[in-house]
Amino acid sequence: AASAPASAPTAAAPAGDNILRMATSFKDKGLAIEGDAAYHLMKAGATEALVRVTLDGKAEPALATQWRRTGDTSWEFDLRTDVKFHDGSMLDSEAVVASLGHIMKAVTPPRALKGSGLTVEAVDADTVKLTTAKPDPVLPLRLAGPSTAILSKGAYASDPMNPIGFGSGPYKITKYDAGVGMTLERFDDYWGGKPQLAGVELRSITDPEARFNALKVGEVHVADSIAPNNVLEAKKDNALVVNNIELPRATTLYVNFTKPTLKNEKIRQAIDLLIDRDAIVATVLEGMGTPSAGYFGGVSWAPKAAARPADYLDQAKKLIAESGVKPEALKLNLMTYPGRPELAATANVIKDNLEQGGFSITLDVVDYNTVFEPKVMAKEHDLALLSRSFYTDMPDASSFLASDFGCEGSYNLNAFCEKAFDAIWQSAATVEKPEERTAIFVKAAQYLIDHKVGLPVYNDTSRRVFSARVQDAIHDPLDQRLVTHGTALKP
Repeated sequence: AASAPASAPTAAAPAGDNILRMATSFKDKGLAIEGDAAYHLMKAGATEALVRVTLDGKAEPALATQWRRTGDTSWEFDLRTDVKFHDGSMLDSEAVVASLGHIMKAVTPPRALKGSGLTVEAVDADTVKLTTAKPDPVLPLRLAGPSTAILSKGAYASDPMNPIGFGSGPYKITKYDAGVGMTLERFDDYWGGKPQLAGVELRSITDPEARFNALKVGEVHVADSIAPNNVLEAKKDNALVVNNIELPRATTLYVNFTKPTLKNEKIRQAIDLLIDRDAIVATVLEGMGTPSAGYFGGVSWAPKAAARPADYLDQAKKLIAESGVKPEALKLNLMTYPGRPELAATANVIKDNLEQGGFSITLDVVDYNTVFEPKVMAKEHDLALLSRSFYTDMPDASSFLASDFGCEGSYNLNAFCEKAFDAIWQSAATVEKPEERTAIFVKAAQYLIDHKVGLPVYNDTSRRVFSARVQDAIHDPLDQRLVTHGTALKP
């Protein structure tokens, strides 16, 4: 079966069925390819894009064999001729036109492509021409994201679209229960070679303790977002393997600029001073993370904020006094969600930190899909604590800067809009030389630090734990790929 309850399983999975079972912390709301479910589809081995990103952030061929720039705003991509979709049809230019055309017409297109004006047309059966509204030197990277997966045209025959049975990966979806799980079976006609597993199961187990228990008893072979204390336990267990790589991901306290108290820069400066990042990493994360000194932590070019001064409390109280904000306006709500077990504990520390400086904080830990995301997208929050990859959409800072901080950004949780800042990141749009792009990103990142546009708290590690039986899974820092045709289970 594809599903499992959101509580700890009590019996191990059959040892000899050669099905890899994975437990995830989130519940999918559906399988729309333009949504977050696309990540689960690609990690489970159901879908592939024209381009793939290497572990060091470079674009390499996937369903496309090569590409070339044919003009300032145009590219041509040559397609593999040996790719069969799960419905038996073959990859061709019409499938690419249908797939990319669908996501560009979506109400919320993928963040990496939003505003690109991307159009696609067939040159011949195995070649497509892609055109953007403006010159885009990093277009191949934009076409590697899970939402840009190429599906058989049959996926778009219904409304809403349905990817089940229309992918090109080594595993074919056979069953899907929204919010519960997904079952996939081996696709023997996979172009990349025979898949080693009989199948894959993806299960939603939202409780972090239950995910870890499911792993320990053998109910699943992979579990993500394991609590730090359980990671320490797993490291002592020879039957488990911890994937603890550094991620391009920050847990950030987002501040709603539409609220007068938080629009006041002195208040944001005070909040920033009060957060004890070192204590959070040491106690909540058990040392498995790095205190943030700005966005893009761990990236070599990223600027860093000044260290927290010894007299931080005095400085914070002085800033609050200078802000002109009345004491009753220091009553704020802090909201987070339970999918990542460390977030609630981190929020509790931040609550205590801020109350030390004179704030009054109410803390709500709420369901992500039904409460957290709708409220923050509607700008109804004060403070929101969220873990987010700054290379979610593509390994280039431009997409993150646009989606999370641009005036028209689709994931602007700070509700921040400043034309001067937009001008900075937008200047990278046509710049091709990496060093020149980096200089622009440095300037943008420094602006966010200087003006306290959201407050990064710590940079995270993966904390995904595997059964020692799992072989040749992809440890992808972008968290786009995990299962390949070569992934196997030892007896």
